[in-house]
Amino acid sequence: MASQAGKRSVTRQGKRGLRLWPFNRKRTVSRRFERYPCCVVAVMHLTDRGYDIDGVVLEVSEGGVLFRTASQFVMDRQGERVIVFFDTVETAGTVVNVRAHGYGIKLDEQLDVMDVRRIAALYNHDQAKRSGFSNQEAPERDTPAETAA
Repeated sequence: MASQAGKRSVTRQGKRGLRLWPFNRKRTVSRRFERYPCCVVAVMHLTDRGYDIDGVVLEVSEGGVLFRTASQFVMDRQGERVIVFFDTVETAGTVVNVRAHGYGIKLDEQLDVMDVRRIAALYNHDQAKRSGFSNQEAPERDTPAETAA
């Protein structure tokens, strides 16, 4: 019994004598690039399977994007090679994370920080204001009223 008491002090014990360490630590993720929330209509092309999935890019950074499919279901596509088309960007990458709200895609080549900020300015006004990149610096887009005239 004395040896068990010694073990309890060495191994961190939780309720009912269960060992919690290292599982009780909060998981932290350090990111290399700042993420910018946005909502850009996009297409994800699965290179190995040869078909396209329609959706939106919900977050963009220099090193990756969060792609949400237009369908209700998110299939497990972790590790698949893809090409993502959104705004004026066409870039290849790999699905590294699959969550209920989308695919985390790590890009093969980094996006230019000015392109990322331009996309944030065009497709998410609130975030663009916070980052110091105004709509005046972003290229003009035709609005439906202007194209109809």
